[in-house]
Amino acid sequence: MILRILNLPESKDPNRVNLPSTKNKVWKKIKHIIEEYLKSLLQFLSSVASNDLRETIAKHLHQLVVFYCCFPKLSKRAAEKMISLWSTADETVRIIALGCIIRIVLHVPPKLVEDSLKKMYSEYCKNCKFTSVQNLPLITYMRNSLVEIMSLKPDLAYKCAFVSLKALARKLRGLSYGHREKKDKVKDSRKTGKKRKKEKQENIPAVYNWPYLHSLSLWMSVVCQLKSHSRVQQLIHPAVELVIGTLRVNSSAQYYPLRFSCLRMLIQLTEATDAMTFVPVLPFLTEVLDFSGLQKFGKQNSMKYCNFDTSLRMSKAEVHEKAFLDGLIDQVFELTLHYCSCFCHTVAFPEMVLSTVLHIKKFMKICRIPTYKDRMKLLLQKIEEHSNLMRRKRDEASFDLRDINAVECWERGLKQEKTPLTTFFEAWRKKQLEKKALLYADKEKIEKQPEVKLKETTRKEGVALCGQRKD
Repeated sequence: MILRILNLPESKDPNRVNLPSTKNKVWKKIKHIIEEYLKSLLQFLSSVASNDLRETIAKHLHQLVVFYCCFPKLSKRAAEKMISLWSTADETVRIIALGCIIRIVLHVPPKLVEDSLKKMYSEYCKNCKFTSVQNLPLITYMRNSLVEIMSLKPDLAYKCAFVSLKALARKLRGLSYGHREKKDKVKDSRKTGKKRKKEKQENIPAVYNWPYLHSLSLWMSVVCQLKSHSRVQQLIHPAVELVIGTLRVNSSAQYYPLRFSCLRMLIQLTEATDAMTFVPVLPFLTEVLDFSGLQKFGKQNSMKYCNFDTSLRMSKAEVHEKAFLDGLIDQVFELTLHYCSCFCHTVAFPEMVLSTVLHIKKFMKICRIPTYKDRMKLLLQKIEEHSNLMRRKRDEASFDLRDINAVECWERGLKQEKTPLTTFFEAWRKKQLEKKALLYADKEKIEKQPEVKLKETTRKEGVALCGQRKD
């Protein structure tokens, strides 16, 4: 309606609107009226507590949000309010708030966009302090929406990512002892190995926490999304080094859930770059098979299912439980298959998996548990089948392996054809996702059930009940 009054043409992009110029005579007349209305709309939205009213006002504000961009102070207030709703409100209001933020980002100056991205990142970290089955979808939504907004402004996304990755690297570097001054180095040299190890263990929580891990996941997703941008490509190497450094801080079995989370990020990068970025993930996976607990039958205690998506660290007792050990084998199986499926079209696949094949064979000779042995046997079978297939295709090929262009062309043609390994992995992954969804649903039902409070009996009533005889 306002666009018609101002005689402005309609934009093809719904998120982009042609804003009125300062020379527009009609705009000069109604400018102050619109400004007051927009101010009162923000105040009304701040004072409302009902979710239904918030949703109605947010939908109305979504239609007018581009006009906030005509007023610098109001646009800043609107951005802050929308970010607040995006991080704390109900699900529907969060989605509407995200639409408003996208429209604001496309119309305001770069300085306000940068401030908004920093504010959103801060709110994202606040929501990531604890991770459970209930809030994991919310964290995933916030991460995906942040990646979507940053993809609109790649240069500003690079700036924010660079600063944040530098801060994360500084925290990780704090666990080592090589970056201190000379005086500190002299003091450190006098310390015994036990004291150094104790200090390192005390500093581990600074890195091994949910905000740190989810921050790494966010910036890795941003790098994957903007992989074609020239400046963001420069962040691939530091991001990979940061993830590898994080999983190397503590290699004990208690921190295997965190290790798997880090390895998923590296596999995500490999998949996003079409295997053009090689990251050595397989050695970190086969290292898990050396865990001595996998040679013994696990104890069946309280834990029925080990959820590696919502776990960072396991206790010493949980490490020897059957659910955890079963989960380790499942994770090694899944991530190894996923990583191999990313490189299944490459000419060097047989040589790349050679050490992994030898490691799995060694594990199968030592392992005494039939279920783990069968699972690894299936993994070994699938990898060796594909290795033999690739060797036959290489023998049939007529090009010279030194001709890089011919090799790349051959790999592109092979990637279009679905190999047996990728077909098997996709089918197996689909079943696992369905199984996980059922487990999550059952767990949510159990946690939402109200606690049953037993009636407290007095001492006299208890004595009377014990004294009763059965007929």
